Amino acid sequence: MSIGLTIAIDVTGTYVDRSVPAYNSGELTPVDAAKGKWYVSELCEG
Repeated sequence: MSIGLTIAIDVTGTYVDRSVPAYNSGELTPVDAAKGKWYVSELCEG
C-alpha cells in the first residue's frame, strides 16, 4: 500500500470519527457533511 493511500485512509477515518458525534449532537453542518462525502467519493474513484 502506498504512503499516499495510507494517509488518505487515516484522514478519512479521523474525519468520520469526528463527524458521527457531530451528527448525533446536531452540530454537523450540511457543508461539512458534503465535504466528507466528496472526499470519500474521490478516494474511492482513485
